[in-house]
Amino acid sequence: LEGISTRAFGWTGINVIDKRMKGSQRGCVSVISGLRGAAKSTILSQIILNCVQNGATSICYSGELSSQRFMKWMYMQAAGKAYTKPYELYEGYFCPNEIKPRIAEWMGDFMWLYNNHYGNNFQKIGECLRTEILTRKADLCIVDNLMALDLSTFDMDKYEAQTRFVWELKDIAQNCDVHI
Repeated sequence: LEGISTRAFGWTGINVIDKRMKGSQRGCVSVISGLRGAAKSTILSQIILNCVQNGATSICYSGELSSQRFMKWMYMQAAGKAYTKPYELYEGYFCPNEIKPRIAEWMGDFMWLYNNHYGNNFQKIGECLRTEILTRKADLCIVDNLMALDLSTFDMDKYEAQTRFVWELKDIAQNCDVHI
């Protein structure tokens, strides 16, 4: 394990995951997979919120959701059932505007949402993530999700490109001493 930090930055706060992983190791990559709509992004959001609660810094890239939609979901999840309200016209809940500033202040400098100026080009995103991870001394980097990234620059079939992508993430994790 020479050159790879084996210290955990912390726990996800989700017991079943923490029990299996024994902490999120710096220099490592974890992949969460599942069927569409299986709550993968919700789990990742909860991990981010647990990191904030524990004083760990996270950076998140969302290739699917706009920053507004991502934060709308994050605010609702952070507010919890006690501070959300049901929509009148359809099923679902929302976080009232008066609650959002309190959540944003609580998150402070512990949660950074990557501002996607580069589209979904992984090589450009990877360069920016490296810089932001090092600048912000991030403990965790979330890349949500693999299917949203443009891996065509790898010039190989889809599955080979996905493998190469994971190796690139591992390189970032090791060089930046972060868990991805």
